[in-house]
Amino acid sequence: MIRTKLTNFEFGIYLEKSDRMTIMNNTIKSSGAWKTTPGLQTSGLMLSSSQSSYVAGNDLSNGVWGTFLSDKWGTVINNTAHDNRVGIQLCGLRPDYLLPSGQISGADASATGWKAINNVTSTNGYAGFVIIASSHWNLLDNNTGTGNGSYDMDLVGDTNRSGFFAPASFDNIVNAPISQRIKDCGKGNKVTGGTMINIVTDPCK
Repeated sequence: MIRTKLTNFEFGIYLEKSDRMTIMNNTIKSSGAWKTTPGLQTSGLMLSSSQSSYVAGNDLSNGVWGTFLSDKWGTVINNTAHDNRVGIQLCGLRPDYLLPSGQISGADASATGWKAINNVTSTNGYAGFVIIASSHWNLLDNNTGTGNGSYDMDLVGDTNRSGFFAPASFDNIVNAPISQRIKDCGKGNKVTGGTMINIVTDPCK
């Protein structure tokens, strides 16, 4: 999908078992209904079981997630994610995820081996990047963010923050400008650069 404009959808683009897809230069503004409807989840782009996807040059805004990425070996590069709750999330979609159609979906694997390069996140309510739920072996290089709420990047440890247990992110590599506020509660992540959040005064959860 290239050069498409989508506005006010619960899911702008949802990929299920669609390997080697290219999603490039789209403008996707999600429905903002989640702001007034508790529990509603919206996303500009959501990848479930879709390996080796290429996500580049998109403008993603107004959702719970600008983009939610699962499965293996994808590239997310030169995107702008702004005014979401989370700009870009590397995660694993639960196998009982209910789509608006009533179909049950879920990822085959948490985000593994992704390359996230030169993305810009701004004014997202919680964080620019969230790496969670066993996401591992990912490279996050030269991503920048301004005006994000709590963190520019949150590498999450073991957590029940979503109402169910999600294991820690681990063995990710992050190279970041010093201006980026990074919280690392995961296991074995290697972070170079950034300004690290003190997890003693701001505990992991």
